Amino acid sequence: MTDPKNQRSNIKDFLTSRRARIRPEEVGFAVGTRRRVPGLRREEVAVLAGVSPEWYARLEKGNISGVSEEVLLAVATALRLNEEERIYLLELAQTARGAQVNPRGVKRLIRSRPRCSGLWTQPHSRRPSSETGD
Repeated sequence: MTDPKNQRSNIKDFLTSRRARIRPEEVGFAVGTRRRVPGLRREEVAVLAGVSPEWYARLEKGNISGVSEEVLLAVATALRLNEEERIYLLELAQTARGAQVNPRGVKRLIRSRPRCSGLWTQPHSRRPSSETGD
C-alpha cells in the first residue's frame, strides 16, 4: 500500500505541474502582471472545472479519496490532460481510496466520457463594476 504522505505529494506534484503548463490566455483569462507562479492560478482551474476554489485547493493538497470520477474528469479537462495523464489521475484517486487499481476499468471510464475539445468559446473577464453594483 502507498504511504499516504507520499500519495498526497504525488497528487500535489502532478496537479501543480499540469496547472503550470497552461497559459492563462490559452483559456481566455487575462494575463495580468501579478503572477507568482507560471500557468493558471488554482482559482482559474476551479472555474474551468466547475468547482469551488477552496475545493480545488484541497484536491491539489492531496485530499482526493472522496472525489467522484466525474469531478476528476472535469479537472482533467480543465487541465487539458491527455488520456495517459487522465488514467494516472484516476489511478491516484483509486489508490487514495484504498481500492485496487483496475487499468482497464479506468480506461473504459475515460473513453465513455466525452472530451471537450475547447473549454470556452468566449474569453473570461470580470463584470464591470456598474453591473455588480460596486
